Amino acid sequence: MFARIKKMLSKRAHADATAHEPHAPPPIQDENLLYLSDLHLGEACKNVSRIDYLKLGTSLDHHITSFLAYYTLHRLEERPWRLVLGGDLLDFLQVTMTPEGADQEQNQYGLSNSEVHSVWKLEKLMERHRAVFVHLADFVASGNRLEILQGNHDVELFWPGVRTRFVEVLESIYFGDEAGIQVQRENFRASINFHPWFLYLPNFAYMEHGHRFDEFCNTSPQLCPLRPKREELIVQPLSAIAIQYFANLEAGFATHDKEHWGLADYIRYFRGGGVRRACQLIGRDCGLAYHSLKYHRISGRYESAKANTVHQEQLQAMADAYGLQVTRLEALDALTATSIMSSFVHVAANVCLGEVLALFVTGVTALSCLLLGAEPAVTLLTATLTATASFGTALLLRRTYDRNIRAKLKRAAQRINSLMDVPIVIFGHSHAPRLERLESSHRHFYANSGSFLRPHGPVHDSESPCNCRHTFIIVEKPQKYQFPRPRLMTWCQVNQESIELPLTGT
Repeated sequence: MFARIKKMLSKRAHADATAHEPHAPPPIQDENLLYLSDLHLGEACKNVSRIDYLKLGTSLDHHITSFLAYYTLHRLEERPWRLVLGGDLLDFLQVTMTPEGADQEQNQYGLSNSEVHSVWKLEKLMERHRAVFVHLADFVASGNRLEILQGNHDVELFWPGVRTRFVEVLESIYFGDEAGIQVQRENFRASINFHPWFLYLPNFAYMEHGHRFDEFCNTSPQLCPLRPKREELIVQPLSAIAIQYFANLEAGFATHDKEHWGLADYIRYFRGGGVRRACQLIGRDCGLAYHSLKYHRISGRYESAKANTVHQEQLQAMADAYGLQVTRLEALDALTATSIMSSFVHVAANVCLGEVLALFVTGVTALSCLLLGAEPAVTLLTATLTATASFGTALLLRRTYDRNIRAKLKRAAQRINSLMDVPIVIFGHSHAPRLERLESSHRHFYANSGSFLRPHGPVHDSESPCNCRHTFIIVEKPQKYQFPRPRLMTWCQVNQESIELPLTGT
């Protein structure tokens, strides 16, 4: 299988991993915009509990396909759609399926994020979620445009082979092996565009996934995220390492609501299984700590000269394509958070080694007091003070980084609104739908599409209030002399309708 993919990649005229010619997308013409993100297709691509994940994937696919089918047929004022998939469309991180012949480490932790492995995972992912891509191909072929942004779960879209194969599969789904329709095929391919960082539509909207403002998820440099010292791979933030070496080992473990978890939260999660589960937690945490610190030692503390050079070249090319001064994009780039993987102390603190060390120090202190014959009250006081100081230090180190990603995204939107002089800033990443007016003007907005994940709890019936959580953004082309205004929506699969949600802030 990999030999076939390597042969396929070798035939690409643009097989250089850094070849991604920046281009400015055509401005909004007579079309309306749909923005949704965080579909996380790939969560169902597991080696374990296969049938359970197949059922989960089928349920999610049903919601997405009903949405795509509806908007393929329904337009506002007969205008075509520009569908922006704002990052984490694909979830390469959670694909643990492996091919025949994979080694023991690959079978345990999944394949790497090299170009060859990423193309293989893409093919399996698109095969398992085929219904979604059938409807997506139909949506594009119906005269709509598709814009795809990279997120931290699908940063593998950086690889030329992955982007090319994605389009090839969509084209094959729609056209099959029919001949004599080359023009239609070319128009189809031209309607699909990839954006490694952001999508900027002057006087209309600025859009990116938002993970670069998150120290735990940042995959810098955005335009060439090659891993230092291992440039055949892509950088891995701490969140990616945690998913690969911890979350993926636990069947059914959700990764979207654990940003604030510490050691105590994981102990509560595992404590129901008794001693065996507790030992399993300790073992997995040690494995996560080992791989995180190993990554820091090999790559995290370095920068890739090649990646930085290509990033700067692409930055200049992007400025030229958009007709912007490069200093503006450099200022935009400067808003990027520093990855936590660059700091040994903070990596260790955030994989709970601080608490483990604090527990060890407290135990040694108490034991020493007992061996020295100290009074029980003195031993208790000394151990208590040691525990307070050591656990407090561990907690302080872990809280050095602000984990409130929702607040970070809002602050970033304020800065971008001013820097890019654009009325709407749209992100994803946080899975928290937002629609707020910006401080600069009551006509300017920050919007976050939330996610398109399946709803929690039972699906409502047709007579009950909608509890669906498939949120997205619609921006209609404004009338002349008017500002564009985003609308935060939720898709109700039960009643096959979109419901507008109110502003979430003033």
